[in-house]
Amino acid sequence: MASQGHFQQTCQNNPQYLETINKTTFIDSSKQLEEILLQFGKWGKFQYFYYLCLGFAVVFSVFTMNYIFLARDIKYRCLIEECDLKTQTYNTNFLPEYVPFRNGLPERCLRYQPYSAANRSDLELCSNNSKISDSSITIKCSKFVFERKEFTIVHDFGIFCPENLWKLTVVGTISISGELVSLAYSGFLSDRYGRKTIMCASLLMSSLSGLLKSFSLNYSMFLVFEFMDTALGGATYGAAFVLAMELVTAKDRNLGNTIISCVYALGQVIFGLLAIPLWIFLPESLRWLVSKHKSKEAIDILHHIARVNGREIYFEDTQGLQRAFDKSCNEEEHSNASKQSQSGSFLDVLKHPVLLIRSLHCSLTWICCNFVFYGLTIHSVDVSESIYLSFIFSAVAETPGYVIYYYANEKWGRRRLMSSTLILGGAFCLAVGFLPESWMKLVAFFCGKCCLTIAYTVLYGFTIELFPTSSRHAMFSMCSMFGRFGSMVSPQIPILVRISKLLPLFLFSFMATTFGILALCFPETSHVPLPHTIEEAVHIGKHVRSQVTK
Repeated sequence: MASQGHFQQTCQNNPQYLETINKTTFIDSSKQLEEILLQFGKWGKFQYFYYLCLGFAVVFSVFTMNYIFLARDIKYRCLIEECDLKTQTYNTNFLPEYVPFRNGLPERCLRYQPYSAANRSDLELCSNNSKISDSSITIKCSKFVFERKEFTIVHDFGIFCPENLWKLTVVGTISISGELVSLAYSGFLSDRYGRKTIMCASLLMSSLSGLLKSFSLNYSMFLVFEFMDTALGGATYGAAFVLAMELVTAKDRNLGNTIISCVYALGQVIFGLLAIPLWIFLPESLRWLVSKHKSKEAIDILHHIARVNGREIYFEDTQGLQRAFDKSCNEEEHSNASKQSQSGSFLDVLKHPVLLIRSLHCSLTWICCNFVFYGLTIHSVDVSESIYLSFIFSAVAETPGYVIYYYANEKWGRRRLMSSTLILGGAFCLAVGFLPESWMKLVAFFCGKCCLTIAYTVLYGFTIELFPTSSRHAMFSMCSMFGRFGSMVSPQIPILVRISKLLPLFLFSFMATTFGILALCFPETSHVPLPHTIEEAVHIGKHVRSQVTK
Protein backbone atom coordinates (compact mmCIF):
# COMPACT_ATOMS: atom_id res chain seq x y z
CA MET A 1 0.00 0.00 0.00
CA ALA A 2 1.21 3.46 -0.82
CA SER A 3 2.15 5.98 1.83
CA GLN A 4 0.19 9.03 3.05
CA GLY A 5 2.59 11.30 1.14
CA HIS A 6 1.89 9.39 -2.04
CA PHE A 7 -1.82 9.97 -1.52
CA GLN A 8 -1.36 13.73 -1.04
CA GLN A 9 0.79 13.94 -4.15
CA THR A 10 -1.84 12.02 -6.07
CA CYS A 11 -4.51 14.52 -4.94
CA GLN A 12 -2.35 17.49 -6.01
CA ASN A 13 -1.74 16.00 -9.44
CA ASN A 14 -5.35 14.87 -9.83
CA PRO A 15 -7.74 17.59 -8.58
CA GLN A 16 -10.66 15.73 -10.12
CA TYR A 17 -9.85 12.76 -7.93
CA LEU A 18 -10.00 14.90 -4.78
CA GLU A 19 -13.34 16.26 -5.96
CA THR A 20 -14.62 12.71 -6.32
CA ILE A 21 -13.64 11.94 -2.73
CA ASN A 22 -15.70 14.89 -1.42
CA LYS A 23 -18.84 14.19 -3.42
CA THR A 24 -21.79 13.63 -1.14
CA THR A 25 -23.10 10.95 -3.41
CA PHE A 26 -19.90 8.90 -3.11
CA ILE A 27 -20.78 5.23 -3.69
CA ASP A 28 -24.47 6.07 -3.34
CA SER A 29 -25.38 4.78 -6.77
CA SER A 30 -24.77 1.47 -8.48
CA LYS A 31 -22.87 3.17 -11.31
CA GLN A 32 -20.27 4.74 -9.00
CA LEU A 33 -19.69 1.48 -7.15
CA GLU A 34 -19.45 -0.31 -10.48
CA GLU A 35 -16.72 2.14 -11.61
CA ILE A 36 -14.75 1.56 -8.40
CA LEU A 37 -14.92 -2.22 -8.83
CA LEU A 38 -13.83 -1.85 -12.44
CA GLN A 39 -10.83 0.21 -11.30
CA PHE A 40 -9.29 -2.28 -8.88
CA GLY A 41 -11.86 -4.96 -8.07
CA LYS A 42 -12.14 -6.62 -11.44
CA TRP A 43 -11.79 -10.40 -11.55
CA GLY A 44 -8.52 -11.43 -9.93
CA LYS A 45 -7.02 -13.52 -7.13
CA PHE A 46 -9.45 -12.12 -4.57
CA GLN A 47 -12.48 -13.20 -6.61
CA TYR A 48 -11.04 -16.68 -7.17
CA PHE A 49 -10.54 -17.17 -3.44
CA TYR A 50 -13.90 -15.57 -2.70
CA TYR A 51 -15.74 -17.96 -5.01
CA LEU A 52 -13.77 -20.93 -3.69
CA CYS A 53 -15.05 -20.20 -0.18
CA LEU A 54 -18.60 -19.75 -1.46
CA GLY A 55 -18.23 -23.03 -3.33
CA PHE A 56 -17.91 -24.94 -0.06
CA ALA A 57 -21.18 -23.44 1.16
CA VAL A 58 -22.94 -24.18 -2.13
CA VAL A 59 -21.80 -27.81 -2.12
CA PHE A 60 -22.97 -28.21 1.47
CA SER A 61 -26.42 -26.84 0.57
CA VAL A 62 -26.96 -29.83 -1.72
CA PHE A 63 -27.24 -32.07 1.36
CA THR A 64 -30.88 -31.04 1.81
CA MET A 65 -31.73 -33.22 -1.22
CA ASN A 66 -30.72 -36.44 0.55
CA TYR A 67 -34.40 -37.34 0.95
CA ILE A 68 -34.37 -38.41 -2.72
CA PHE A 69 -32.38 -41.47 -1.61
CA LEU A 70 -33.40 -41.85 2.04
CA ALA A 71 -37.15 -41.65 1.38
CA ARG A 72 -37.17 -43.42 -1.96
CA ASP A 73 -39.58 -46.24 -2.64
CA ILE A 74 -37.75 -49.51 -3.35
CA LYS A 75 -38.50 -52.95 -4.78
CA TYR A 76 -39.36 -55.76 -2.37
CA ARG A 77 -41.62 -58.80 -2.18
CA CYS A 78 -43.02 -61.14 0.46
CA LEU A 79 -40.64 -63.51 2.17
CA ILE A 80 -41.64 -67.06 1.20
CA GLU A 81 -40.62 -68.92 4.32
CA GLU A 82 -41.06 -72.26 2.59
CA CYS A 83 -38.32 -71.38 0.12
CA ASP A 84 -36.41 -68.29 1.32
CA LEU A 85 -35.08 -69.65 4.60
CA LYS A 86 -31.51 -70.01 3.29
CA THR A 87 -31.27 -67.89 0.13
CA GLN A 88 -33.23 -64.66 -0.14
CA THR A 89 -33.03 -63.58 -3.79
CA TYR A 90 -35.57 -61.11 -5.18
CA ASN A 91 -35.96 -62.82 -8.57
CA THR A 92 -36.32 -66.62 -8.45
CA ASN A 93 -38.04 -69.26 -10.57
CA PHE A 94 -40.48 -70.42 -7.88
CA LEU A 95 -42.13 -67.01 -7.31
CA PRO A 96 -45.13 -67.42 -9.69
CA GLU A 97 -46.29 -70.36 -7.56
CA TYR A 98 -46.35 -68.31 -4.38
CA VAL A 99 -46.80 -64.63 -5.27
CA PRO A 100 -49.29 -62.88 -7.60
CA PHE A 101 -47.72 -60.70 -10.31
CA ARG A 102 -48.79 -57.31 -11.64
CA ASN A 103 -47.25 -55.64 -14.70
CA GLY A 104 -44.53 -58.27 -14.74
CA LEU A 105 -43.47 -57.63 -11.13
CA PRO A 106 -44.31 -59.60 -7.97
CA GLU A 107 -46.81 -58.01 -5.60
CA ARG A 108 -45.04 -56.32 -2.72
CA CYS A 109 -47.22 -57.24 0.21
CA LEU A 110 -49.40 -60.14 -0.99
CA ARG A 111 -48.75 -63.86 -1.38
CA TYR A 112 -50.88 -66.94 -1.96
CA GLN A 113 -52.28 -68.77 1.04
CA PRO A 114 -49.97 -71.73 1.83
CA TYR A 115 -51.52 -75.17 2.31
CA SER A 116 -51.49 -76.25 5.93
CA ALA A 117 -49.83 -79.52 4.99
CA ALA A 118 -46.91 -77.84 3.24
CA ASN A 119 -43.50 -78.97 4.34
CA ARG A 120 -41.87 -75.59 5.02
CA SER A 121 -38.39 -77.07 5.40
CA ASP A 122 -38.31 -79.01 2.16
CA LEU A 123 -36.54 -76.63 -0.25
CA GLU A 124 -36.64 -79.25 -3.00
CA LEU A 125 -40.37 -78.62 -3.38
CA CYS A 126 -39.61 -75.02 -4.34
CA SER A 127 -36.98 -75.94 -6.88
CA ASN A 128 -39.42 -78.37 -8.56
CA ASN A 129 -42.19 -75.78 -8.58
CA SER A 130 -44.42 -78.12 -6.59
CA LYS A 131 -47.67 -76.43 -5.76
CA ILE A 132 -47.85 -75.86 -1.99
CA SER A 133 -49.99 -72.66 -2.13
CA ASP A 134 -53.63 -71.96 -2.92
CA SER A 135 -53.58 -69.34 -5.74
CA SER A 136 -57.28 -68.58 -5.20
CA ILE A 137 -56.58 -66.93 -1.82
CA THR A 138 -54.11 -64.11 -1.12
CA ILE A 139 -52.90 -63.01 2.28
CA LYS A 140 -50.81 -60.07 3.48
CA CYS A 141 -47.26 -60.73 4.60
CA SER A 142 -45.10 -59.02 7.21
CA LYS A 143 -41.61 -60.16 6.19
CA PHE A 144 -39.91 -59.12 2.97
CA VAL A 145 -37.08 -59.81 0.54
CA PHE A 146 -35.40 -56.77 -1.05
CA GLU A 147 -34.03 -56.36 -4.54
CA ARG A 148 -30.94 -54.48 -3.27
CA LYS A 149 -29.18 -54.04 0.02
CA GLU A 150 -29.47 -50.31 0.70
CA PHE A 151 -30.21 -47.93 3.57
CA THR A 152 -33.55 -46.12 3.41
CA ILE A 153 -36.27 -45.24 5.90
CA VAL A 154 -38.30 -48.05 4.31
CA HIS A 155 -36.02 -50.48 6.15
CA ASP A 156 -35.36 -48.37 9.24
CA PHE A 157 -38.98 -47.54 10.10
CA GLY A 158 -40.88 -50.38 8.40
CA ILE A 159 -42.71 -48.27 5.80
CA PHE A 160 -44.07 -51.02 3.56
CA CYS A 161 -46.96 -51.56 1.14
CA PRO A 162 -48.83 -49.08 -1.13
CA GLU A 163 -51.04 -47.69 1.65
CA ASN A 164 -47.91 -46.29 3.32
CA LEU A 165 -46.39 -44.75 0.17
CA TRP A 166 -47.53 -41.30 1.32
CA LYS A 167 -45.14 -41.56 4.26
CA LEU A 168 -42.25 -41.59 1.78
CA THR A 169 -43.47 -38.81 -0.49
CA VAL A 170 -44.34 -36.55 2.43
CA VAL A 171 -40.67 -36.48 3.51
CA GLY A 172 -39.76 -34.38 0.47
CA THR A 173 -42.73 -32.10 1.08
CA ILE A 174 -41.68 -31.65 4.72
CA SER A 175 -38.15 -30.81 3.58
CA ILE A 176 -39.39 -28.19 1.13
CA SER A 177 -41.75 -26.81 3.80
CA GLY A 178 -38.72 -26.19 5.97
CA GLU A 179 -37.10 -24.28 3.08
CA LEU A 180 -40.30 -22.26 2.80
CA VAL A 181 -40.01 -21.24 6.45
CA SER A 182 -36.30 -20.48 6.02
CA LEU A 183 -36.92 -18.21 3.04
CA ALA A 184 -39.67 -16.38 4.93
CA TYR A 185 -37.19 -14.94 7.43
CA SER A 186 -33.66 -15.37 6.04
CA GLY A 187 -33.89 -12.64 3.38
CA PHE A 188 -34.92 -10.01 5.93
CA LEU A 189 -32.19 -11.09 8.36
CA SER A 190 -29.63 -11.06 5.55
CA ASP A 191 -30.58 -7.53 4.48
CA ARG A 192 -30.30 -6.41 8.08
CA TYR A 193 -27.36 -8.35 9.53
CA GLY A 194 -25.39 -9.29 6.43
CA ARG A 195 -25.16 -12.11 3.90
CA LYS A 196 -22.10 -13.77 5.44
CA THR A 197 -23.66 -13.86 8.92
CA ILE A 198 -26.80 -15.63 7.73
CA MET A 199 -24.90 -18.03 5.48
CA CYS A 200 -22.52 -19.21 8.20
CA ALA A 201 -25.30 -19.45 10.81
CA SER A 202 -27.38 -21.46 8.34
CA LEU A 203 -24.48 -23.86 7.72
CA LEU A 204 -23.96 -24.40 11.44
CA MET A 205 -27.64 -25.06 12.19
CA SER A 206 -28.00 -27.38 9.19
CA SER A 207 -24.97 -29.41 10.34
CA LEU A 208 -26.40 -29.79 13.83
CA SER A 209 -29.89 -30.74 12.60
CA GLY A 210 -28.51 -33.23 10.10
CA LEU A 211 -26.40 -34.87 12.79
CA LEU A 212 -29.40 -35.24 15.10
CA LYS A 213 -31.52 -36.57 12.22
CA SER A 214 -29.07 -39.43 11.69
CA PHE A 215 -29.89 -40.65 15.23
CA SER A 216 -33.68 -40.66 14.70
CA LEU A 217 -35.38 -43.44 16.65
CA ASN A 218 -38.66 -43.43 14.71
CA TYR A 219 -40.42 -41.96 11.70
CA SER A 220 -41.89 -38.96 13.57
CA MET A 221 -38.51 -37.97 14.98
CA PHE A 222 -37.02 -38.24 11.49
CA LEU A 223 -39.69 -35.88 10.08
CA VAL A 224 -39.10 -33.32 12.83
CA PHE A 225 -35.36 -33.09 12.15
CA GLU A 226 -35.92 -33.21 8.39
CA PHE A 227 -38.02 -30.06 8.80
CA MET A 228 -35.53 -28.46 11.20
CA ASP A 229 -32.65 -29.19 8.81
CA THR A 230 -34.07 -27.05 6.03
CA ALA A 231 -35.97 -24.55 8.22
CA LEU A 232 -32.75 -23.57 10.00
CA GLY A 233 -30.25 -24.31 7.23
CA GLY A 234 -32.12 -23.56 4.02
CA ALA A 235 -30.69 -20.06 3.65
CA THR A 236 -27.19 -21.23 2.75
CA TYR A 237 -27.47 -21.24 -1.02
CA GLY A 238 -29.49 -18.02 -1.27
CA ALA A 239 -27.06 -16.05 0.89
CA ALA A 240 -24.07 -17.49 -0.96
CA PHE A 241 -25.60 -16.63 -4.32
CA VAL A 242 -26.36 -13.02 -3.33
CA LEU A 243 -22.80 -12.68 -2.01
CA ALA A 244 -21.45 -14.04 -5.27
CA MET A 245 -23.41 -11.55 -7.37
CA GLU A 246 -22.80 -8.44 -5.28
CA LEU A 247 -19.01 -8.33 -5.26
CA VAL A 248 -18.42 -8.46 -9.01
CA THR A 249 -19.07 -6.10 -11.89
CA ALA A 250 -22.04 -6.31 -14.25
CA LYS A 251 -19.92 -8.02 -16.90
CA ASP A 252 -18.52 -10.57 -14.43
CA ARG A 253 -21.92 -11.51 -12.92
CA ASN A 254 -22.49 -13.85 -15.83
CA LEU A 255 -19.24 -15.70 -15.04
CA GLY A 256 -20.02 -15.68 -11.31
CA ASN A 257 -23.46 -17.17 -11.86
CA THR A 258 -21.98 -19.90 -14.05
CA ILE A 259 -19.32 -20.81 -11.47
CA ILE A 260 -21.78 -21.00 -8.56
CA SER A 261 -24.20 -23.10 -10.61
CA CYS A 262 -21.49 -25.52 -11.72
CA VAL A 263 -20.37 -25.94 -8.12
CA TYR A 264 -23.95 -26.79 -7.16
CA ALA A 265 -24.04 -29.51 -9.83
CA LEU A 266 -20.68 -30.78 -8.54
CA GLY A 267 -22.19 -30.88 -5.06
CA GLN A 268 -24.97 -33.17 -6.27
CA VAL A 269 -22.34 -35.58 -7.61
CA ILE A 270 -19.93 -35.71 -4.68
CA PHE A 271 -22.62 -34.94 -2.05
CA GLY A 272 -20.37 -33.82 0.74
CA LEU A 273 -17.95 -31.17 2.08
CA LEU A 274 -17.69 -29.03 5.18
CA ALA A 275 -17.63 -25.25 5.22
CA ILE A 276 -17.42 -23.92 8.79
CA PRO A 277 -14.18 -21.85 8.29
CA LEU A 278 -16.05 -19.53 5.89
CA TRP A 279 -16.59 -16.94 8.63
CA ILE A 280 -12.84 -16.40 8.91
CA PHE A 281 -11.96 -16.16 5.23
CA LEU A 282 -15.07 -14.72 3.56
CA PRO A 283 -15.76 -10.94 3.60
CA GLU A 284 -19.22 -9.42 3.82
CA SER A 285 -21.04 -8.16 0.73
CA LEU A 286 -19.57 -4.78 -0.27
CA ARG A 287 -22.89 -3.51 -1.63
CA TRP A 288 -24.73 -4.48 1.55
CA LEU A 289 -22.16 -2.67 3.72
CA VAL A 290 -22.56 0.46 1.59
CA SER A 291 -26.37 0.28 1.78
CA LYS A 292 -26.12 0.00 5.61
CA HIS A 293 -23.58 2.89 5.84
CA LYS A 294 -20.91 0.63 7.32
CA SER A 295 -18.19 2.79 5.79
CA LYS A 296 -15.17 1.50 7.70
CA GLU A 297 -15.86 -2.14 6.83
CA ALA A 298 -16.50 -1.24 3.19
CA ILE A 299 -13.25 0.71 2.95
CA ASP A 300 -11.29 -2.15 4.52
CA ILE A 301 -12.71 -4.59 1.97
CA LEU A 302 -11.90 -2.23 -0.90
CA HIS A 303 -8.28 -2.04 0.28
CA HIS A 304 -8.15 -5.82 0.70
CA ILE A 305 -9.52 -6.51 -2.79
CA ALA A 306 -7.01 -4.17 -4.39
CA ARG A 307 -4.11 -5.61 -2.42
CA VAL A 308 -4.97 -9.25 -3.19
CA ASN A 309 -5.55 -8.50 -6.89
CA GLY A 310 -2.21 -6.67 -7.10
CA ARG A 311 -3.76 -3.36 -8.17
CA GLU A 312 -2.76 0.12 -7.03
CA ILE A 313 -5.48 1.91 -5.11
CA TYR A 314 -5.49 5.71 -4.84
CA PHE A 315 -8.01 5.90 -2.03
CA GLU A 316 -5.29 5.70 0.61
CA ASP A 317 -6.53 8.31 3.04
CA THR A 318 -8.87 6.17 5.10
CA GLN A 319 -9.98 9.15 7.18
CA GLY A 320 -10.84 11.05 4.00
CA LEU A 321 -12.91 8.17 2.75
CA GLN A 322 -14.57 7.89 6.14
CA ARG A 323 -15.56 11.57 6.05
CA ALA A 324 -16.95 11.15 2.54
CA PHE A 325 -19.08 8.21 3.65
CA ASP A 326 -20.25 9.97 6.81
CA LYS A 327 -21.13 13.16 4.98
CA SER A 328 -23.21 11.23 2.50
CA CYS A 329 -24.95 9.24 5.23
CA ASN A 330 -25.75 12.33 7.36
CA GLU A 331 -27.33 14.18 4.47
CA GLU A 332 -29.33 11.09 3.60
CA GLU A 333 -30.65 10.75 7.15
CA HIS A 334 -31.87 14.38 7.13
CA SER A 335 -34.08 13.75 4.12
CA ASN A 336 -36.75 11.06 4.42
CA ALA A 337 -37.65 11.40 0.78
CA SER A 338 -34.04 10.95 -0.24
CA LYS A 339 -33.69 8.04 2.12
CA GLN A 340 -36.67 6.24 0.62
CA SER A 341 -35.39 6.89 -2.89
CA GLN A 342 -31.88 5.70 -2.11
CA SER A 343 -32.68 2.57 -0.12
CA GLY A 344 -36.14 1.16 -0.64
CA SER A 345 -37.37 -1.22 2.05
CA PHE A 346 -39.22 -4.44 1.31
CA LEU A 347 -42.60 -2.72 1.77
CA ASP A 348 -41.51 0.27 -0.31
CA VAL A 349 -40.70 -2.07 -3.17
CA LEU A 350 -44.09 -3.80 -2.99
CA LYS A 351 -45.88 -0.44 -2.94
CA HIS A 352 -44.56 0.42 -6.37
CA PRO A 353 -46.91 -0.99 -9.08
CA VAL A 354 -44.13 -1.91 -11.51
CA LEU A 355 -42.08 -3.76 -8.90
CA LEU A 356 -45.19 -5.42 -7.41
CA ILE A 357 -46.18 -6.88 -10.79
CA ARG A 358 -42.58 -7.84 -11.43
CA SER A 359 -42.35 -9.66 -8.08
CA LEU A 360 -45.59 -11.58 -8.80
CA HIS A 361 -44.34 -12.55 -12.27
CA CYS A 362 -41.00 -13.59 -10.83
CA SER A 363 -42.64 -15.65 -8.05
CA LEU A 364 -44.87 -17.56 -10.47
CA THR A 365 -41.91 -18.27 -12.72
CA TRP A 366 -40.05 -19.64 -9.69
CA ILE A 367 -42.96 -22.00 -9.00
CA CYS A 368 -42.77 -23.28 -12.56
CA CYS A 369 -38.98 -23.73 -12.63
CA ASN A 370 -38.84 -25.38 -9.20
CA PHE A 371 -41.61 -27.83 -10.02
CA VAL A 372 -40.16 -28.84 -13.37
CA PHE A 373 -36.45 -28.76 -12.39
CA TYR A 374 -36.76 -30.74 -9.15
CA GLY A 375 -39.52 -32.89 -10.61
CA LEU A 376 -37.12 -34.01 -13.33
CA THR A 377 -34.42 -34.61 -10.71
CA ILE A 378 -36.74 -36.83 -8.66
CA HIS A 379 -38.10 -38.50 -11.78
CA SER A 380 -34.53 -39.27 -12.89
CA VAL A 381 -34.33 -42.34 -10.62
CA ASP A 382 -37.04 -43.93 -12.78
CA VAL A 383 -35.32 -43.32 -16.10
CA SER A 384 -33.04 -46.37 -15.82
CA GLU A 385 -32.50 -49.38 -13.55
CA SER A 386 -29.42 -47.91 -11.84
CA ILE A 387 -30.90 -45.28 -9.53
CA TYR A 388 -27.59 -43.76 -8.44
CA LEU A 389 -26.20 -43.56 -11.95
CA SER A 390 -29.48 -42.03 -13.09
CA PHE A 391 -29.25 -39.35 -10.41
CA ILE A 392 -25.61 -38.61 -11.23
CA PHE A 393 -26.50 -38.58 -14.93
CA SER A 394 -29.22 -36.03 -14.16
CA ALA A 395 -26.77 -33.89 -12.19
CA VAL A 396 -24.07 -34.13 -14.87
CA ALA A 397 -26.67 -33.00 -17.40
CA GLU A 398 -26.72 -29.65 -15.60
CA THR A 399 -23.05 -28.86 -16.27
CA PRO A 400 -23.39 -28.43 -20.08
CA GLY A 401 -26.39 -26.24 -19.31
CA TYR A 402 -24.24 -23.87 -17.26
CA VAL A 403 -21.61 -23.70 -19.99
CA ILE A 404 -24.26 -23.03 -22.65
CA TYR A 405 -25.78 -20.38 -20.39
CA TYR A 406 -22.45 -18.57 -20.08
CA TYR A 407 -21.90 -18.23 -23.81
CA ALA A 408 -25.52 -17.95 -24.97
CA ASN A 409 -26.30 -15.25 -22.41
CA GLU A 410 -23.58 -13.04 -23.87
CA LYS A 411 -25.24 -13.22 -27.29
CA TRP A 412 -28.97 -13.53 -26.56
CA GLY A 413 -29.42 -11.82 -23.19
CA ARG A 414 -31.40 -13.02 -20.16
CA ARG A 415 -34.96 -12.67 -21.44
CA ARG A 416 -34.73 -14.46 -24.78
CA LEU A 417 -32.48 -17.18 -23.37
CA MET A 418 -34.88 -18.05 -20.55
CA SER A 419 -37.90 -18.01 -22.87
CA SER A 420 -36.34 -20.25 -25.51
CA THR A 421 -34.89 -22.79 -23.05
CA LEU A 422 -38.16 -23.16 -21.14
CA ILE A 423 -40.12 -23.77 -24.34
CA LEU A 424 -37.50 -26.17 -25.69
CA GLY A 425 -37.27 -27.95 -22.34
CA GLY A 426 -41.04 -28.44 -22.36
CA ALA A 427 -40.80 -30.02 -25.82
CA PHE A 428 -38.12 -32.47 -24.64
CA CYS A 429 -40.19 -33.42 -21.58
CA LEU A 430 -43.08 -34.27 -23.87
CA ALA A 431 -40.77 -36.32 -26.09
CA VAL A 432 -39.56 -38.39 -23.11
CA GLY A 433 -43.11 -39.58 -22.54
CA PHE A 434 -43.52 -40.98 -26.04
CA LEU A 435 -40.06 -42.35 -26.84
CA PRO A 436 -39.41 -46.09 -26.31
CA GLU A 437 -37.07 -47.36 -23.59
CA SER A 438 -33.76 -46.78 -25.37
CA TRP A 439 -30.81 -44.43 -25.57
CA MET A 440 -33.09 -41.91 -27.34
CA LYS A 441 -35.20 -41.59 -24.20
CA LEU A 442 -32.09 -40.90 -22.11
CA VAL A 443 -30.86 -38.31 -24.61
CA ALA A 444 -34.25 -36.53 -24.60
CA PHE A 445 -34.26 -36.53 -20.78
CA PHE A 446 -30.68 -35.23 -20.76
CA CYS A 447 -31.59 -32.39 -23.16
CA GLY A 448 -34.73 -31.50 -21.20
CA LYS A 449 -32.83 -31.30 -17.91
CA CYS A 450 -30.10 -29.27 -19.64
CA CYS A 451 -32.64 -26.72 -20.97
CA LEU A 452 -34.35 -26.38 -17.59
CA THR A 453 -30.94 -25.91 -15.98
CA ILE A 454 -30.24 -22.96 -18.27
CA ALA A 455 -33.64 -21.39 -17.56
CA TYR A 456 -33.26 -21.91 -13.81
CA THR A 457 -29.79 -20.34 -13.86
CA VAL A 458 -31.09 -17.30 -15.75
CA LEU A 459 -33.94 -16.95 -13.24
CA TYR A 460 -31.51 -16.84 -10.31
CA GLY A 461 -29.58 -14.01 -11.95
CA PHE A 462 -32.77 -12.24 -12.97
CA THR A 463 -34.13 -12.19 -9.42
CA ILE A 464 -30.93 -10.67 -8.06
CA GLU A 465 -30.84 -7.99 -10.76
CA LEU A 466 -34.46 -6.81 -10.68
CA PHE A 467 -34.61 -5.32 -7.17
CA PRO A 468 -32.72 -2.64 -5.13
CA THR A 469 -29.80 -3.46 -2.83
CA SER A 470 -31.40 -2.86 0.58
CA SER A 471 -34.25 -5.30 -0.14
CA ARG A 472 -32.51 -7.56 -2.67
CA HIS A 473 -32.15 -10.65 -0.54
CA ALA A 474 -35.64 -10.20 0.95
CA MET A 475 -37.17 -10.04 -2.54
CA PHE A 476 -34.99 -12.94 -3.67
CA SER A 477 -36.17 -14.97 -0.68
CA MET A 478 -39.81 -14.05 -1.29
CA CYS A 479 -39.72 -15.16 -4.94
CA SER A 480 -37.76 -18.28 -4.01
CA MET A 481 -40.19 -18.94 -1.15
CA PHE A 482 -43.14 -18.96 -3.55
CA GLY A 483 -41.09 -21.20 -5.81
CA ARG A 484 -40.89 -23.74 -3.00
CA PHE A 485 -44.58 -24.42 -3.49
CA GLY A 486 -43.54 -25.97 -6.79
CA SER A 487 -40.81 -27.91 -4.99
CA MET A 488 -43.33 -29.13 -2.40
CA VAL A 489 -45.46 -30.67 -5.14
CA SER A 490 -42.54 -32.28 -6.99
CA PRO A 491 -41.93 -35.04 -4.35
CA GLN A 492 -45.44 -36.31 -5.15
CA ILE A 493 -44.23 -37.31 -8.64
CA PRO A 494 -44.05 -41.03 -7.64
CA ILE A 495 -47.80 -40.92 -6.86
CA LEU A 496 -48.55 -39.27 -10.21
CA VAL A 497 -46.51 -41.98 -11.94
CA ARG A 498 -48.77 -44.64 -10.39
CA ILE A 499 -51.74 -42.91 -12.05
CA SER A 500 -50.01 -42.49 -15.40
CA LYS A 501 -46.35 -42.44 -16.41
CA LEU A 502 -47.13 -39.66 -18.89
CA LEU A 503 -48.91 -37.37 -16.42
CA PRO A 504 -45.79 -35.81 -14.79
CA LEU A 505 -44.16 -35.22 -18.17
CA PHE A 506 -47.31 -33.56 -19.55
CA LEU A 507 -47.36 -31.22 -16.52
CA PHE A 508 -43.67 -30.43 -16.94
CA SER A 509 -44.17 -29.63 -20.62
CA PHE A 510 -47.26 -27.46 -20.14
CA MET A 511 -45.81 -25.34 -17.33
CA ALA A 512 -42.42 -24.88 -19.01
CA THR A 513 -43.98 -23.78 -22.31
CA THR A 514 -46.45 -21.38 -20.67
CA PHE A 515 -43.89 -19.56 -18.58
CA GLY A 516 -41.40 -19.63 -21.42
CA ILE A 517 -43.78 -17.39 -23.36
CA LEU A 518 -44.41 -15.16 -20.32
CA ALA A 519 -40.64 -14.75 -19.78
CA LEU A 520 -40.59 -12.31 -22.70
CA CYS A 521 -42.34 -9.79 -20.40
CA PHE A 522 -39.25 -9.46 -18.16
CA PRO A 523 -36.94 -6.46 -18.69
CA GLU A 524 -33.48 -7.19 -20.11
CA THR A 525 -30.75 -6.90 -17.44
CA SER A 526 -27.70 -8.33 -19.15
CA HIS A 527 -24.57 -6.20 -18.48
CA VAL A 528 -26.62 -3.67 -16.49
CA PRO A 529 -25.25 -2.55 -13.07
CA LEU A 530 -27.18 -3.86 -10.06
CA PRO A 531 -29.86 -1.31 -9.07
CA HIS A 532 -29.23 0.44 -5.77
CA THR A 533 -32.47 2.43 -5.47
CA ILE A 534 -36.14 1.82 -6.27
CA GLU A 535 -35.94 4.26 -9.15
CA GLU A 536 -33.01 2.40 -10.69
CA ALA A 537 -34.87 -0.90 -10.27
CA VAL A 538 -38.01 0.45 -11.93
CA HIS A 539 -36.12 1.73 -14.97
CA ILE A 540 -33.73 -1.20 -15.32
CA GLY A 541 -33.59 -2.54 -18.82
CA LYS A 542 -34.60 0.73 -20.47
CA HIS A 543 -31.06 0.90 -21.82
CA VAL A 544 -30.02 -2.69 -22.37
CA ARG A 545 -26.30 -2.05 -22.53
CA SER A 546 -24.78 0.02 -19.74
CA GLN A 547 -22.12 2.57 -20.42
CA VAL A 548 -19.82 1.26 -17.74
CA THR A 549 -16.24 1.26 -18.95
CA LYS A 550 -15.03 -2.20 -19.78
